Amino acid sequence: AAPIEIRQGAPAPASEYAPLPGDVLAIDYVGADELPRPWDHVVVFAVDRGPGGVADGRLGPEDQVADIGDGRGLKFAALGDQGVVRVLPLRGRGGGERS
Repeated sequence: AAPIEIRQGAPAPASEYAPLPGDVLAIDYVGADELPRPWDHVVVFAVDRGPGGVADGRLGPEDQVADIGDGRGLKFAALGDQGVVRVLPLRGRGGGERS
């Protein structure tokens, strides 16, 4: 899958990627040129939430992710809380089955 740009307050972008709980999302903070790596962080997709909280099957800023990016430990927050980001979805082999 190609990287997907996510912006808080913007609609979920069109993409062929359908997120599943447990997918790893590599994150590039757009405009954070001081960070030396092409991919700056990772989060794990947890819950599909579209506008109004209803699942929409698309990766967007309202989706909930598990993040351990600060000293408070694991937290669940909206993907859009990461700021303006490019996301590269990663799924383990054998993944992709919906239950």
